[in-house]
Amino acid sequence: MTPTQRSRLAILLLAAATFVALGAYLHEQPDPTRLDWFMEDAVRASGQTHVWGDEPSELAVDYTLMGLVDVTLAVTAWRAGGPSSGLLIAGTLAFQELIIRATKAYIARTRPEGAYSITGAYPSGHVANVGLSILLFLLVVLPLLRDKGRLRARLPAEPAFAALLIASFALYRVFAGEHWFTDVVGGAALALASALSAQEIHARMRTAKL
Repeated sequence: MTPTQRSRLAILLLAAATFVALGAYLHEQPDPTRLDWFMEDAVRASGQTHVWGDEPSELAVDYTLMGLVDVTLAVTAWRAGGPSSGLLIAGTLAFQELIIRATKAYIARTRPEGAYSITGAYPSGHVANVGLSILLFLLVVLPLLRDKGRLRARLPAEPAFAALLIASFALYRVFAGEHWFTDVVGGAALALASALSAQEIHARMRTAKL
């Protein structure tokens, strides 16, 4: 195992452990604010005004846009790397969605007061899905496009930019009053673990073809 693979595995395990540990703790804690007391005032203040995502129609738009992005990712990976790459992207997205739904049902954490959704709060499905799409694009699709000569060399700032996008969206979900802070941490951790798993599987698949 190369140093890069060891580092990737360590980060993957840390992300997965964070997701599982938070979920296990929250399942045992009936008080939803136990770990998020410092965000209560911000969430309460944000609930006084309308923000995007409060209404059923807006939520439907969110899921439609995310679905279109996911299909675009899978099709792009298929065209650049073949059917196996496209199926890996689609399978990773679908498998994570199953994990999200099962975890929400099992943890059954109460959302902040005034939140629209009636599903469990942990983990944040929006953050997990958006985060996974961004990371799959960065870790799997971009390298495929570069191998095909369709994009220039990797930019050093790409990981930082991806992290900034995910963090910004996560904080938005908190200040929109839809999630507790630990919900978005769990969603981001799940997205990172899923994306790194897909990256490793994809690397092994490509090596096997050589």
